[in-house]
Amino acid sequence: MSLKVAEYLFTRLRQLGIQTVFGVPGDYNLRLLDFVEPAGLQWLGTCNELNGAYAADGYARINGLSALITTFGVGELSAINGIAGAYAEKAPVIHIVGTPARALQDNRTLVHHTLADGGDYGRFAAMASHVTIAQADLRDPSLAPDQIDALLRQAIAHSRPVYLQVPDDMVDALVSNFNLSTPITIPSVPAPAHESTVLDLITERIYAAQRPLLLVDGEIRPMGIVKEVDTLIQLTGWPTWTNPFGKGLVNEEHPNVYGIYTASLGNPAYQEYFDSADLVIALGPHYTTTNTQAFATIPNPTVTISLSPSTIKINQTTYRDIPRTFLSTLLT
Repeated sequence: MSLKVAEYLFTRLRQLGIQTVFGVPGDYNLRLLDFVEPAGLQWLGTCNELNGAYAADGYARINGLSALITTFGVGELSAINGIAGAYAEKAPVIHIVGTPARALQDNRTLVHHTLADGGDYGRFAAMASHVTIAQADLRDPSLAPDQIDALLRQAIAHSRPVYLQVPDDMVDALVSNFNLSTPITIPSVPAPAHESTVLDLITERIYAAQRPLLLVDGEIRPMGIVKEVDTLIQLTGWPTWTNPFGKGLVNEEHPNVYGIYTASLGNPAYQEYFDSADLVIALGPHYTTTNTQAFATIPNPTVTISLSPSTIKINQTTYRDIPRTFLSTLLT
């Protein structure tokens, strides 16, 4: 069976748990917008595209994935600062841009929203390529379903924004519905040969520690380990702090959670314990200046075990290709 490109796209978004689409109408996305609500999605128009990008960013952090629709040129440029922020902090926003019809692009027609510089329609996509993890331009109906699926898979795998161009005349183009019966998933990574060694090293350090602590940061959200971290906090009972980026990802009603660690700017007793700890497990570290009090809250690397996306660092040794399920394995 066949369906239209817009129907395929919005069906995929619904399958992935998106219920609301943010954005602003514009000349080149109006036909696309006609398919949003019939697909069972809520349309939430915003005052401008930048507001829409920030709303989509927040929705992605809570829901796991979001969608934003803008128009070619002026609309997408208005949104790009919010998209760049989502890229920096790993919020997977599907940025859908309605673009002029393929014939207009192929003929280099000087339509409005271009830069009137010879009909180069690729300038805005080139800008977006620096703040999105993957990009696609739907030009061929036979390829569109696979392009859409591949793009969505990249957004989920990397937890970062992606950029999808939908030409105005592609909205109604018919495509196969064959892919829709197969959910979009991320293949599991086989455990590396050194995983058991890493587990043994960490377990040994945990049982030997006399003054341990947990430092939780914002990367645990894109790593998909928020629930596992909560279990670790409760199971160990160890003193736990967060960096600002991790605020809100930890239940601060737990008696062993002491909020944001601020080094010399905070409670002296907290700093004394932090500085004298013999084991720090850093979960999802994001060591930027503003997130670490100008690097003051980065723990001593010689006593730190850091769990980052696909890597674990023990002291100064980095172990790569660690699967996302590692913390669950450690907890069992």
